[in-house]
Amino acid sequence: MKFISKNQNLRIVLKPGIPGNPALGQPIISGLYIKFENGVANITDEKMIGLMLSHPGFNSDFIKIDDNEVDPYVRKSVEPEHNIFEIDHGAMGKSLNPKKLTLPPEIKAEMSKMATAMAKEMAPKIALEILKKIAKGSKGLKALKVKEPEELEEEPIKEQAQVTE
Repeated sequence: MKFISKNQNLRIVLKPGIPGNPALGQPIISGLYIKFENGVANITDEKMIGLMLSHPGFNSDFIKIDDNEVDPYVRKSVEPEHNIFEIDHGAMGKSLNPKKLTLPPEIKAEMSKMATAMAKEMAPKIALEILKKIAKGSKGLKALKVKEPEELEEEPIKEQAQVTE
């Protein structure tokens, strides 16, 4: 019979062990334990199955499934992912398993919208700063007939120029 646990390495105490006491002449009495490996414990002994079914952790810490049933819990590996690097002449070289960051399409679209909004907000300010620097080098803003930043009004763009090479 197969028992499944959410925990990868659960240990169940069916009968606790008693340590020996050499001063009193008591021998060591071993206990009865079940270890789940990767969340699964396969038990064939009927006595052990009965003890597992009567354990207080049954249906809370672990459950019973038939041998042909699928494990209902999705587990991640206990071992963390390792970054492995080549060593070239005592120095760290390139990574043998580089992590690739992939963003979902929803996040990519949202980031694109945010970047476009920031560019629209920053473009007029940058253009004015450039014009001011150019004007200081020549005859001034009045010679170029450019309005001060406070006087500027937003005008809709009628046509977009197409650049050809």
